[in-house]
Amino acid sequence: MSDPPKLAEVGAFEEVQRELEYFKMQHSDVIEHLEHLIERHNTLLQAAEQACRSRGMSDGPFQLFSSYYKYKAEVLYDELGREDFLKVGGSIETISAYKLDKAKFEALAAQNIIPEPVVQAARELVMKYRAPDPKKL
Repeated sequence: MSDPPKLAEVGAFEEVQRELEYFKMQHSDVIEHLEHLIERHNTLLQAAEQACRSRGMSDGPFQLFSSYYKYKAEVLYDELGREDFLKVGGSIETISAYKLDKAKFEALAAQNIIPEPVVQAARELVMKYRAPDPKKL
């Protein structure tokens, strides 16, 4: 058995999770039928959406609300070559990409060579969690 939760919110979540499982057990025939209907609904939803998208049309609740051309400059450059690409409205840009040696940054930050306000502005703690999936009907 796992340790009891430390946070009230986690305890409340676990309690409602148990209630939900008990309810599903008490009404298993209805839940089973509902799950079958939802699975069928989602399969048909996906097929209908794909049919509308592949034809570029609206039908029923499936609404095409926008369409536009996407231009592929690199393909045009490859097909025409540099000179003709520039003649038909193409342009070539140089884009800066900034990279950082994280180990060197952390070492210099630890030695206070990089001021703390700069360290805090340049470094962000990213936390990744695994959590139970939301329930759906």
